[in-house]
Amino acid sequence: MPPTNKSTRKARTNGPLADLVSLRRELVERGPYHSIRVLHDEALLIFAPDGGVVGTGFCWQVELARQGPRLTLTHQTEVVAALVPWRDGAWKGHWREHINRPVLLLPGHPPVVAAATRPPVNVKIFGLQRSGTNYLQWLLEHNFSNVRVLVDHTGWKHGPVPDRIDWSGKDWHDPDWSSPAAATFVLRRLEELGPAGIAQLEQEYSSQRLTQVFIFKNPYAWCHSYARYRGMPLLPVASETVRLWCDRNRQWHSFAENHTDRSLFIAYEDLLARPTMVLAHVRGLGLERLSGPWRDVRRTMTPLGVPSVKDFDRGYYLRRCYLRNYDPENLAYVRRLLPPGLMRKLGYDREGNRLAPVARGPPGPRLDYANTVQQHATDDQLKS
Repeated sequence: MPPTNKSTRKARTNGPLADLVSLRRELVERGPYHSIRVLHDEALLIFAPDGGVVGTGFCWQVELARQGPRLTLTHQTEVVAALVPWRDGAWKGHWREHINRPVLLLPGHPPVVAAATRPPVNVKIFGLQRSGTNYLQWLLEHNFSNVRVLVDHTGWKHGPVPDRIDWSGKDWHDPDWSSPAAATFVLRRLEELGPAGIAQLEQEYSSQRLTQVFIFKNPYAWCHSYARYRGMPLLPVASETVRLWCDRNRQWHSFAENHTDRSLFIAYEDLLARPTMVLAHVRGLGLERLSGPWRDVRRTMTPLGVPSVKDFDRGYYLRRCYLRNYDPENLAYVRRLLPPGLMRKLGYDREGNRLAPVARGPPGPRLDYANTVQQHATDDQLKS
């Protein structure tokens, strides 16, 4: 006996068509996604129900291909990326123009929103690539209700502190970017601030009240991480890599010494070892805590400060496991290039052992660094 129309409709709500409906709904309802760019960066993609990508010229579509569901991104009717479901809500594939460049689309987790009782506190972040700037941004935005983290606003976060701010935003990006990419990036940053935000920033800057937070990583750890990030061989260590670490941190530290009332230096190792203690210190900037326990994340961070699907091993840095990637000759070479005075100012000895936290900045609890690995293991105040 043939099935009734009712049973036919029921049958069609299961299987591939139902899967496509569910996938489309997730793309719209779960909000922001992040797609890896070609040049070691990411772009925020927000999928609209009408098939557009908010703020871009892209369109999206989920369809059923022979191998299963496929997500395509198009620009002016041309397919620029094709992705398939991966895991934990993520999609992966390749960018058509660069077949060897993988694209990973990750479900975003927007910051917890709460009503602040004070105007936003602007906190400008500086730090080299692979130094924890995105992790610090995530912690600030998920633990304080009245913070506005300035990433590349007012200046590139990986560059030196600018002598003056170009309020048109022309230099608020990586100087190596092409003009179209830079223009889009700047427009987005200006839109995020809005007229009121820009006016507040200009006032704080002119009255020297804009707070700068600098984060740095152990130079031995950073040289290895930066080499991987740039696709360069670790050994032999390039002298330019070590000099970049020295030059940036010397300039930032000099700025902090001359502006102690509005500057804070944070070591990446301190942040990993006792994030609650560092956050309590940063709270002295006038930040208001969100209700509940301190929040932390135990996964690696994407370039826009969103957790990825990959677990993060803090012990790799706290136990200095990165030293296994060096041989004695290259360790000695890096040691010779590191200025002892700068290392002491940042709380290291010549071998990179952490001696003490850098406590420059606003008033707050004293930062202790004794036995950091054990401290972190017994710290149960965090909520992943």
